[in-house]
Amino acid sequence: AAAQSDTPSQRPQQRPGKQQQQQRGKGRQDRGGGDSPLEPVQRRERRPSLSRPERIDLPLELREHKIFPHGLAEEMAGLVREAIEAGDLAQVHTTEFGKRAVAGESGRNNAFEKRWKTAVRDKVFLEKLSSCIRKFVQQCLPAAIDSHTNGYTAICYQAVPSLRIHMPHAPAHVLLHKDYDYFHQPNEINFWIPLVAGVRGSNSLACESAPGVGDYTPFEVGFGECIRFWGNQCRL
Repeated sequence: AAAQSDTPSQRPQQRPGKQQQQQRGKGRQDRGGGDSPLEPVQRRERRPSLSRPERIDLPLELREHKIFPHGLAEEMAGLVREAIEAGDLAQVHTTEFGKRAVAGESGRNNAFEKRWKTAVRDKVFLEKLSSCIRKFVQQCLPAAIDSHTNGYTAICYQAVPSLRIHMPHAPAHVLLHKDYDYFHQPNEINFWIPLVAGVRGSNSLACESAPGVGDYTPFEVGFGECIRFWGNQCRL
């Protein structure tokens, strides 16, 4: 799951969600208490993979990977279990749908991710999810982006976080990319939050440590931790 901030601080505001490939998902804006849905925007084009922005204002320290603790792991995992109708998230590959996904019959767009997309369209569930994400933004992000030192007065974040459910031994279903390839503005940063314990090695997300260096190293992040990384320019 990734919440992304543009102009960080302690006053949360929401912006439309995104899907990692070529479609932006429906989002919700909380400024002023509104909750009207935004229509999805299709983006079929992609920038050349070696393209770079002309101007980047993101401070150097926020371009580096860094791990932070948070106290919302159980709440987040519980919401995902509710949405995908699963018990132990670390054992979903042993279920009927999980076995089919491992065998490659359904790829990344498996039954669990379809259930997630259905759940976030439910108003009651979406309000619970939004409340949890707001707590994460308010409690964790100011320190993670050093909002006081950097003088940030607002945080823009993804309304509905992107959920990725990958099965053991199944191939990756996302092309090598950086978010700038899909027209994200270069001053946003990513927060990746594991929902199971023991995330490392081949069951983790591999990302280069700096733009263009190609040293793809899996994140080692514990349950109850998140990692900040500059997915806009670092390929994964």
